[in-house]
Amino acid sequence: MSLIRLFVAVSIAFSTLLAASENPSPLGLEIGVATVKDAKAKLALELDGINPASGGEQYSVTDIKAVNLDGLRKAAIFFDKKGKLVYVGLEFDFGIERFNNLYESLKKKYTVKSEKFSYPPFVAFTAGNSEIRLSQPHAASSKMNLAYGLTSLWYQGDSQLQQKQKAEEEAKKKDQEAKKKAVDSL
Repeated sequence: MSLIRLFVAVSIAFSTLLAASENPSPLGLEIGVATVKDAKAKLALELDGINPASGGEQYSVTDIKAVNLDGLRKAAIFFDKKGKLVYVGLEFDFGIERFNNLYESLKKKYTVKSEKFSYPPFVAFTAGNSEIRLSQPHAASSKMNLAYGLTSLWYQGDSQLQQKQKAEEEAKKKDQEAKKKAVDSL
C-alpha cells in the first residue's frame, strides 16, 4: 500500500513540476522552445536585424491581419543567439475594455506578479521561466503593449536600461560642469 502512495505522490509532484515549467505560447510559439524555423513556418516575417539584448535575430510580423487578434497594430519577435524564441511583443490599439479583457484572460492562465491600475496601467504575470507584461506606455497613449519574454531577458534588458540611463546622467552632469567652468572663466 505504501508503494502506491509513493507512486501517487511522485506522480502529483511530477505533474505539478511539468505544469509549473510551461512557458506561454503567444502566436502559437512557445517562449524558450520555438525556433526561427518554427516562426517562419507560422508567420510572415521580416528581419529587422540583431537584437542588442538577446544577441539574436529580431523580426517584425508583416501580415498582422493573419494573426487575427482584435486591435493588433504591430508584432515583433526576438530570438537568442541559438535561434530560440525569447520575446514576443504585441502592440494594440488602447481601450480600457480591451485592456481589462486581456487582463482577465491572462489572469486565468498565469500567476499575477504585480498590478498597478492607476494610469498608466501595468500588470506583470509569470509562467514557467517567462514573464508577461501588459501595459499602456503613458496615460495619453493610444496604444498598449502585451509582451512575453524569458525572465532572464527582462532583467538583462532592465539592467542595460539602467546602465544606459546612468551613463546618460553622468554625461549630462559632465557637460553641465564643463559649461559652468566655461562661464566661470569669462
